[in-house]
Amino acid sequence: MGKKPAKSEIGRRQRFLNNLDDYYQRVDKLKQRNTASINFSKTYSLKVLKNMCDRIEEQGIKPILFISPTLEYQESTAIELYKRYNKSAVFALDNPEIFPTLYQVESRWGFAHLNDRGAREFTRFMAEQFAQYLETEKSGIYPF
Repeated sequence: MGKKPAKSEIGRRQRFLNNLDDYYQRVDKLKQRNTASINFSKTYSLKVLKNMCDRIEEQGIKPILFISPTLEYQESTAIELYKRYNKSAVFALDNPEIFPTLYQVESRWGFAHLNDRGAREFTRFMAEQFAQYLETEKSGIYPF
């Protein structure tokens, strides 16, 4: 049995449920973003992520990055890293058109978090992407 949610968590959940119109607008905006052009303006975070991946690779390990299903749009530094340097595998789970169940209200605790159902779906999708990666071990943005 899980612990009982704190009053502040219940309040956040209620705010989410009271603002579903805003939630759906943000999902629609995210869908539009996924078809828009890429803006490569995050040079510092790109440099930091590239440095981390380089250090991992120096140890003989292949870095694998993932992008969680968030509503806050920020051009993914992980995708930018791949596009600029063809580095690593990136599991991009932030597209509501490819992973619609992760954006259903029934899968969300709030704007920024999945609930148990969403976490199970997220885990299943991650496992599917990882299995696809293991078949070829190719760098790239998954799903292809």
